[in-house]
Amino acid sequence: MPFPVFPGHLTLSPVSCCRRIDRSKGDEMGKSGSLAAALLIAPLLLVSQCAAITYERPTPDKAEVEEAKATINRASAPTKSGKTVDELVDMADRAAQRLRSTMPPICAAIQSETCNFSLRIADSEIVNAFADENGVVWITVALLQYLGSTDAIAAILAHEVAHRLNGDDVSTMVAMRRHQTMRYALGGSSPASAASRFSGSARYMITREADADYLAAFLLKRADYDLAAGETVWITFAKAGDKRAASITATHPLSAERLAAWRKIAAQIEADPNALPTLARE
Repeated sequence: MPFPVFPGHLTLSPVSCCRRIDRSKGDEMGKSGSLAAALLIAPLLLVSQCAAITYERPTPDKAEVEEAKATINRASAPTKSGKTVDELVDMADRAAQRLRSTMPPICAAIQSETCNFSLRIADSEIVNAFADENGVVWITVALLQYLGSTDAIAAILAHEVAHRLNGDDVSTMVAMRRHQTMRYALGGSSPASAASRFSGSARYMITREADADYLAAFLLKRADYDLAAGETVWITFAKAGDKRAASITATHPLSAERLAAWRKIAAQIEADPNALPTLARE
């Protein structure tokens, strides 16, 4: 079947919620094609720089990793929330507004060059989210249907916003993500192994995802969201059985190490709610 790349989107402005269906966006993205994005991956990786913000992240020990692995094994497959699209879009809008209003102290602490983002909801059956090179965070309607709570939606938003604030090379990441999602949607091999086949990409993606997780936890806490919701989101999608539902793990591979690290970061923040991210030493 053809890869359904965002056939339309609802637009949420940075200040207010302005809902409309814009089918032309989907046509434009569909015509550009994922193959072209895939062909651009190699040169993009060659120019990827180390200018992104990095952190002193806590490292989980072996026992914590084993505990996280057991949690993933016990988890159930995701189910849809049953909420209407309008309800879910309203929830996403509220989460975005709340995150924006509490971001400035975090941005100042990490000396981020940007402290804003726009949110767009893509009318797609693919379950995914990503930040693009124009400062737009995309979340699909299908993903919102599985999330179901404002805390869970905020957790996804915070992770994608963190990529933007960290100054990640989103052009590289977007190209890789489109290619990985396309491969999986068309019946390709497992997302995690597909990512590892790109020379030089695996380490880059793992590091950037880990730093985004780290910053996201601080963003969530500052906005007074439940840090446990972030853990629940990633565990749930690690167990997804349907290809469309599992496509988010194509672009956000989950491992026991990643879950254990999230728990360690969350515990650190809960112990000191006013703490700010610790930048890596140069």
